[in-house]
Formats: sequence, structure tokens, C-alpha cells
Amino acid sequence: MRLTNLHIIRVLCLIGLHFVIALPGYAQWPGDLDFSHLTQEQGLSQSTGQVIYQDSQGYMWFGTGNGLNKYNGYDITVYRHDPDNPKSISGNNISAIYEDKRGNLWIGTTGAGLNMYNRDEDSFRRFKIDYTDPDAGISDNSITSILETREGSLWIGTYNGLNIYDRDKDEFIQIKTSGEADSGLGSNYINYLYEDKEGVLWIGTDNGLNLWDPVNEEFMHFTEETDDPANRINNVLVLYDDSRNNFWAGTKNGLVRYNRETESLTRYVYDSNDPGSISGNAVFSILEDNQGLLWIGTENNGLNVFDYKTESFYHYKQNLDDPNSLNSNAIYDIFENSEHILWVGTYSGGINYIDRKKQKFELYKYDKNLSQPLSTNSVTSFLEDRNGNMWVGTDGGGLNLFNRQEKTFQALRHDPRDENSLSSDVVLALLQGVEDYIWIGYYRGGISRYNVKTKEFTHFKHIRGDSTSLCHNDVFALYKDQNEDLWVGTNGGGICKFDPKTEEFSKYQLLEGVVRDILIDTKNNFWVATYGGGLKLVDLVNEGVWNFYEGDHGLRSNIMLTLHEDQRENFWIGTMEDGLNLFDRDSLRFTSFNSDDGLSSDAVKGILEDDGGRLWLSTNNGISSFDPETKSFQNFYLEDGLQGNEFNALAYYKDQQGYMYFGGINGFNRFHPDSIRTDSSSYPVMFTDFKIFNNTVTPGPDSPLKKHISQTSEITVPYSASVLTFEYAALNYNEIKGVRYSYLLEGFEEEWNEVGNKRSTTYTNLSAGDYVLRVRSSSLDGDWSEETSLALTVTPPFWQTYWFYLVVLLFAGGSIFGIYRVRVRQITKQNRLLIQKVDERTSELNQRNKDLEKALDDLRETRSELIEKAHKAGMADIATGVVHNIGNVLNSIGTSNSISADILSKPKFEGLFKANKLLLEHADHLEEFLNHDPRGKKLIAYYQKLDASIRHEVETLKENSERISKKVDLITGVIAAQQNYASVGLNSEQTKLDQVLEDALTIYGASLSRHGIRITKKVEETPGVLIQKTKLVHVLINIFKNAKDAINEAGKLDKEIVARVYQNEQKAIFRDHR
Repeated sequence: MRLTNLHIIRVLCLIGLHFVIALPGYAQWPGDLDFSHLTQEQGLSQSTGQVIYQDSQGYMWFGTGNGLNKYNGYDITVYRHDPDNPKSISGNNISAIYEDKRGNLWIGTTGAGLNMYNRDEDSFRRFKIDYTDPDAGISDNSITSILETREGSLWIGTYNGLNIYDRDKDEFIQIKTSGEADSGLGSNYINYLYEDKEGVLWIGTDNGLNLWDPVNEEFMHFTEETDDPANRINNVLVLYDDSRNNFWAGTKNGLVRYNRETESLTRYVYDSNDPGSISGNAVFSILEDNQGLLWIGTENNGLNVFDYKTESFYHYKQNLDDPNSLNSNAIYDIFENSEHILWVGTYSGGINYIDRKKQKFELYKYDKNLSQPLSTNSVTSFLEDRNGNMWVGTDGGGLNLFNRQEKTFQALRHDPRDENSLSSDVVLALLQGVEDYIWIGYYRGGISRYNVKTKEFTHFKHIRGDSTSLCHNDVFALYKDQNEDLWVGTNGGGICKFDPKTEEFSKYQLLEGVVRDILIDTKNNFWVATYGGGLKLVDLVNEGVWNFYEGDHGLRSNIMLTLHEDQRENFWIGTMEDGLNLFDRDSLRFTSFNSDDGLSSDAVKGILEDDGGRLWLSTNNGISSFDPETKSFQNFYLEDGLQGNEFNALAYYKDQQGYMYFGGINGFNRFHPDSIRTDSSSYPVMFTDFKIFNNTVTPGPDSPLKKHISQTSEITVPYSASVLTFEYAALNYNEIKGVRYSYLLEGFEEEWNEVGNKRSTTYTNLSAGDYVLRVRSSSLDGDWSEETSLALTVTPPFWQTYWFYLVVLLFAGGSIFGIYRVRVRQITKQNRLLIQKVDERTSELNQRNKDLEKALDDLRETRSELIEKAHKAGMADIATGVVHNIGNVLNSIGTSNSISADILSKPKFEGLFKANKLLLEHADHLEEFLNHDPRGKKLIAYYQKLDASIRHEVETLKENSERISKKVDLITGVIAAQQNYASVGLNSEQTKLDQVLEDALTIYGASLSRHGIRITKKVEETPGVLIQKTKLVHVLINIFKNAKDAINEAGKLDKEIVARVYQNEQKAIFRDHR
């Protein structure tokens, strides 16, 4: 086949050149790397990371041998094949992931075809071989590589040929080799697709390299012809173009570099005699990172970094003694994401990743594989002596001399048989002494003075009974004042001062507590931090102590660990329980900055200050950088490259070059503050999950979500969904712990909720209405990102909807109108009945009046007859009294009759007649008259008022009528009684006197009462006597009448008649009160 363009010519040159084995050499070491790991323990679906990709939205995707994984920096979402769900991924063995320019994410599987991910539905569309028509669909179900060219063609490599996806027709164009020599494509087994920087499409197969000629639409195929098939490089696994104009090919039998400028080709293979050779021949992955380092992954021999100067390799392999090393040597894929984190897919080790921007924290710890390692991992103290030597004290490993250039350690250890050795292997404190001496403080070993040049020790220990000896053998603090005097802080022995002339100690006994730090400030105040005894200001002249305890002056902890005075003369205290404290020496007030303010831990073990005035704090949970101006923290943790999250007290130091040292339980970190990245980037927040009643909501026709929550801008939920949870995450993979979040539900609250690193919020029983949920994240410098918003509508229950209100309104209006019409009819009917009743009552009252008039006439006639009969019977006075009583009753009857007549004479009936007349006039259009005519509207109110008034008057007439009837009955009784008396005549009868008195009072008592005369009866039991009762009653009535007249004439206010009947005496005595 004839080659017609420059690229093909170059390839001919490449094939024509002899391969060169790299010269032995050593790569420039890029530094130790601490790898973090994502395995099944962190939620990865399976431990074989076969392919890695980051999509345009920022999600990381990992293809494994058993499932597809989506990672947001916090949580992993796993997608697996579900036989019952046609929209699930077609298979679990993921072999390729690629996003095209349209934002479609394509996932290839081994044996289960191709998938296109639908972000809106969080589902997959499947493309598989059509066995009924193998030429119609995709050529094979095992996908090896996916690529979209610059021209927009989507290519898919498989175990059985190439495919080009026609988006418009939604079909595949298959390209296969026939197996003949001139068919173009070297093999149907496609390993890798790659478009170089010049737009040339390369196809790596198991039988050489292919180039696609888009002009002639044909392939050029190139293979290596050698006598040894085992050394052929025809099985091309990966292709890569670097920034130095090199074209790389990884094969089963080594790494090949073609230099376009020199048109030279170099082959790199493993050489057991060359430690700088590539670590293995089977190259599965190649990547150049943003720093220009070329990374090569091998099948079973770890990770390589290529050094262009020496053309040699540095190796990173699994170290079973180092949990931060690679956890597998089988490297399948290498990927660098937008944050320049390097991700490595491995066999059985899951996903390994490193953020080399975090590798600014140099880490030193014990490593048995090194010839001169740190003696032990627990580091307790540091010192740079005046000769530039760096000393590292340890807990149990003695004292180490650290060679910072060679990164090696030389240990000095305690030897009980050698006086010229350390007093103890637990070195807690180090201090530069005069000249070439350094001071060493031990746990249970006192202190030593060590001459660095002569390597001689002088030991000082506490001797019981010797007041000039060291005050205690547990030494936690060493301090040198401006006079070069040495101060020693101990565990339980207070502090003591060393006199270099006499080599004796003077003791200053503190009240309590273990001395942890000593500081003489710029104001010459002598401060002592104690463990449990608070802060102490010591008066060395008078040996007095001023104590600052918990609860005093705002201090909230008695456990002090470290003291520091900054360049602005601010006085800082690190505490065990209340973080960092600022002490105002003028007001004597403490101000604390703790975990509530963003500090990584409330236990501050060490304080160092950089040249910019920032404080660096070692804690029980990482290292915090504090800006005193903004009062803000930036925190660093184990995953940032620290020895661990727990640091040791006393183990902190800053050398002459500005490097800082912090020791912990797993070694120590060395770094320069200027090299530590302060990430001011803000990361967009994505909604990652939506739950109702703690159950994840998936998109669907009947779901509140029509799209996946990450693709949704608005949600509508019913009122019954009373527990709503929203989860979110800033897609940040390098500062996960440092990211803080805040949210605001607009329409429900007015203030932002700052919730630290919490990534969810729940709302309950929201009222119906429209809301907007706004979420944002902060960068490490405290700036907030742009808000991500989600519109939320809570629909009201049916009884709060507008249509329900309309139905109720219509129903209520109809009901009111219906009730109104019924009421009008009722009132009209009631008025007619009322008129009828009034007429009947009026007629009845008229008849009663007539009856009363007739009764009065009869009474007058009877009265005359009584008078006449009384005279005839010789009882004129009795008749007169009786007639007088009848007159009183008649007067009462007259009064009642007058009231009735007055009621009947009032003009209510005239108004009623007029109202009835209006009703009759408008009877044909009564409803319109009552609703629209002003007179009709007033008429209803008039009838209601008239109804109540007439009811009251009818009751009054009824009462008067009943009263008159009772009076008439009374008169009838009196007359009947009088007639009875009259008929008796003068016959004598056996009668008791008290009964006669009662009869007389019955007849005349009413008259006495009208005149206000009180009757007092004093009657005893008397036997009956034979008397003419009628005459005696007549006599008693006359006596009462005369007494009444006499009392009235006397004009007294107290009017009383006393009637007494004495027992056994035939007489009655009556006495009036005159």
C-alpha cells in the first residue's frame, strides 16, 4: 500500500529504525508519595479498578470488574445490571468510559455491550449485537475503547472490529478486517483508540498499529517483523502524545517512544541489572500530568515515572509495611482530574490517588527498608543547633541527628553500661546551650548537657535530700532567659534554675500542676503553663505566684500545653480542652478560639508563627493554620500528607530557614508555610440526593422528580410529603474536610444556616407555598462559592386549593341564597299567621271586655242587693265591709282592663296593616321586591321587630286577662260567703273564738294591709263556746275598722293592731297601737 502523507512517512521511518535499549541510569526522584485508597471499605463496588474518568459536571467515574461507580468526593453510587430493569446498565464488567462533546456519557462493558447514560433519568440505554442481523448493530458486545474525533465521529473499539456511531440514523457502521493482507485493519481485536495532537486517529490492536486515512477512508497497518515473536511489540495496549513531541506506545513487550523531531524510536524494556529501567514490560497505561511528569503503569510491576534527562525510571510499588504506598502493583489505568489529582486504577487494590499539591508536607518515619531510618515513630522534640545540625527527640528511640540533605538519621541511644550515653531513650525537651552544648530533658532521666563536637555527656539528676540538685527527673520544659540562665520545668517538682558557675539548682515550688511550658514575655513577665493547674505568673523576686484558673477571667480550661508570644506581642495559650486562647494582659481576659470557630481540635499541642504572622497549630486532629486578622482557620489532615491526625505535645519547632517541624505518633512532618497551598478556589455545589420520609426519590412519571436531582432545577411535592431531605456536595476531591457548607430556604427563613461539613438538610411540615433552597460551599480561605438553587413548591391540601375555595364559595352562596328564599317565605307565612292571630286575639279581647263590662254591671247590681239584704238582716256594716272589699277587687280589675285597652289602642296595627298592604301589592313579584326595593329590604327587618313586639304584648294581655279572671272568682267567692252568712241568720252554734277571729281577718285583712297596718295575733288554744257567729264576726270587723280609722288619724309610722285570745277566759282583747 502506498503512503501519501507526512504522518505515514514518519511511521515508515519509525518502522525502519532499529530499536534502542535505554542506557542505564537513575531517575531524578520526584519524592515519596503517600497514596490514599478507595476500596470496598469506602464503598467501591469491587477491588479491580479497570478504568477511570471525570465527566463535565465534575463527577469521578470508576469502572470495576463488578459495577460502575460514581464518586462525588464523599459518597460512591454503584450501578449494576438488574435483569428486571431494562434501563439498568447492561453488564457489570466495565471496560471503557467516555463523554462525547454533546455531554453523553458512554460506558463500555466486557460481554454486555455499550451503554449511554441518561443523566435526567439516572438510567441507561443499551446497544448490543443483534444476533438476528449481526451486521445491523454494534459488531461485538465486548467494548475496549471509545473515542470521539475532532470531526465529531464517535468510534468504538471491540473484540470484533471497529464501529462508527451515526447519531442521526441511530445506527452503527461496522469496520472489520477480512484477514487478508491488504484489507487495511491489522486485527479485529481493538485494544486502544487515540487521536494525536495533529488529529491523526491511531488504532492499537493485538496485531500491530493502524492509522486511519480520513481522505481515502482506509487504514494503514504497520507491524514489526522480527525473528523472535516473543519480543515483538505488535500487541499495542495504549497510545499517548506528550508535550515534548514524543509519541508513546505501550505494548505487551515494553514501552516505545517515537520522537517526531528526530524521527527516532526508542524501546524501553525491563532490565534486572538496571535499577533505572522500566519496572515491567506489559504497559497498560500512560499519562503526562500537569507538571510534565510522565507516568507509566505496568501490569504487575507498579508505577513508573520517566526522567527525560537520564531516560530512566523511578518506581512506585506496593510496600506492605507502608499503608500509604500503592496497595497493588497491577496498574490498569492512570487519570489526572481537573484538580490535578492523580488517580490510579489497580487490580485488587481498587482506586489509589495522590494530590501532589499536598505532598508539601514532608513525612519522615521509621522505615525498615531504609539504611538509616528514624529510630522510632513517636517524635517528641526538635532542635536546630548553632552548627546547623537538626536533632529529633523520640519517645523510646533516643535522639536522632537528622541529615536534611540526605534525608537520613543517626540515632544516639541510652546504654545503661555507658555513662557517656543518653540518660533515657525518652527525650522530651531540647535546648541550645552555650557554645557547642545542647541540653536534653528526659522522662525519668533528668537532664544532660551534650557537647556536639566532643560528643561528651554531663548528666544532672534529682538527688533526694540534696536541695541543690535537679528538682525532679521528669523534665518537660527547658527555657533559656536573656541572661543565658537555664530554667527547667518538671513533672511535679515545680521549676528550678541552673547556675552554670556552681552547677547547682535553685528550686521555685509551684502550688500544683505539671509544668508543660515556660515563657518570659517582652514585658519580662515569667509565665508557666501547667497541666491541670492553670496558668501561672511567677514573681521570681518574692517567690510569689498569681494563678489563673478555669472560671476566672474567661478561662475555660486548667490544662495548659504551650505558650507563645507573637510578633505583635499578642500572648497565646494552647489548651487541652478549649483550643487556642488569646490572653489580654491589660484586661486580664481570655478569649478562646476552638472547634466551634473552625479549629480542627480543641486540644492544641504546639504553636508556631510564620513570617506572615499566621499561627500554625498542631492538635489532636491534624494541623490548623490560623489567621489572627480574620480569625479564620485552614485545617490539614492525614490525607493531606500528615504523619497522622494526632500530634504530640512539646514536639514543634521552626528552623532558621523558616521550615516548621511537628512531631506525632507516626513520625514527623517538615514543611515551609509558603509552600502550603491555600486553596481559594470555590467548588460548585451539586444536589446529590432527595428523600421523602428518608427514602430516596427516583425520577419517574408519578414521582415528584422528573429528572435526577442533580439535573433538576425545580421540584413540586404534595402537602402530605411532610419530611423532605436534600443532600448536596461540592465536587472537590482534595480538600474534603476543609469544605464548609451553608444553606437557606427562601420563603421559610431569612438567615443562612452555616453547618460546617454537614451535607444535608431536612425540613418538616412546610406550609403550602413556593420556596427556593439555596446552598453554597466555602473555599479554604473562607470565601463562599456561587449559590446552587432549587425551586421547591409544596402544593396545598385539597381544602386549601383555589378550586376548593371556589366550590365552597359557590356552595355557600347557593346555600345562603336558598336559605334566604326559604326565610323570606317563612316570614311571609309567619306574617300572615300573625295577622290572623292578632285578629283572633283582638276579637277575643273585645269579647272579654264585653264580658267584663257585663260582669261589672252584674257586680254593681249584686252590690245593691247585698246592701239591701244586709240592712234587712241587721248587718249593714258587714255588707258595707264586704262591698268595700269587692270595690277593691273591682279597682284592680279596672286597672288591668285599662292596661289591656291601652295596648289595644296603640297604633301598631296601623303599621302592620300598611306592611301587609305592601306585601299584597307586590305578591306577584315578591322576591324582586324584597331583594331590590328599599322598602322591601326594610320590610323584613320591620316584621322581625314587629314579631317580637306583638309576642310581648300578647303575653301582657294574656297575663291581664288571667288576673281579671282570678279577681272575678274572688268576688264571686266573697259574695257566696256573704250570702251564706246571710242565710244562717241568728242561730247559735258551738264555735272556737280563734276561728271567729280568723274569719273576721279574712274579710277585713285586705283593707288593713292597704293602709299599712300590721296585725299581730296572740291566740291560745280555747274551747268552743255557744255563740251567734255571724254577729260576733260583724262585731270584730267593726272593731278592726274603728282601730284602723283611729290609727290613720294618729299619723304614726308604726301601725299595728294586736289581737289576743286568752285561754280559759271567755273574752278577747284587741289593742291597737295608737
